[in-house]
Amino acid sequence: MPETPENTDEGIMLSVQVDANTLAPFVELQWGDQKMQVAPNDLFDLARMCMRQAVYAEVEGVIMRWGRMELKLDDQALLVMRDTFRKTRDGQA
Repeated sequence: MPETPENTDEGIMLSVQVDANTLAPFVELQWGDQKMQVAPNDLFDLARMCMRQAVYAEVEGVIMRWGRMELKLDDQALLVMRDTFRKTRDGQA
């Protein structure tokens, strides 16, 4: 069946396809010489994980900038603050 390709700026090619025999949908990811077929549900899970990590990164960036610029913390204190935040975020504190 025909594919619907989409190129990203990072050189990753995504194409939506349907298996000709089973009619199961999948997305083919290609980067360089590597290819991978991924089921839509797995991509949804991956997208959720990526979004969660992106939010975590943004929040940690804000916290680290605040600690450095407003609280004038040194590197060691920033790392302690970051680790404390992560433990609290992950329910380990």
